[in-house]
Amino acid sequence: MSEQDPRKFFEAVQECWCIHQAMRQLGFSADDIYVAMAKDARAPHVPVSLFVVLKAQGEEFNVTLCGCSSEEEAEKVLEEWNRFVVLANEGAFDKKVLEEIYEASNIMQQKALFVAALYKKGIRPHEEWS
Repeated sequence: MSEQDPRKFFEAVQECWCIHQAMRQLGFSADDIYVAMAKDARAPHVPVSLFVVLKAQGEEFNVTLCGCSSEEEAEKVLEEWNRFVVLANEGAFDKKVLEEIYEASNIMQQKALFVAALYKKGIRPHEEWS
């Protein structure tokens, strides 16, 4: 299989992967992390939003990924997310490029706020975040 460039995917897909990786690094099971499409009560003008959801320790924690102009647009992002995951699991991406994407991501730029928000929600990470 030829190497793929993860930077060619939607920015929302790249950020979704980064959020997922951050949650995994904090010790949460991949089985407890998923992507959901729903109406965001905090953004009534946005038809539908995508969220990365963590269900752990009896709580649910949502990270808004992006707003979409329609369910069709959200479905396209979800399809691209699924394709990204398959390629990542197959090792089709250069690890150095993935690391660069991760280090530059919004979640990494705000990791202290992210961890504080988890604690505020009552969710305790299992691992230290280095």
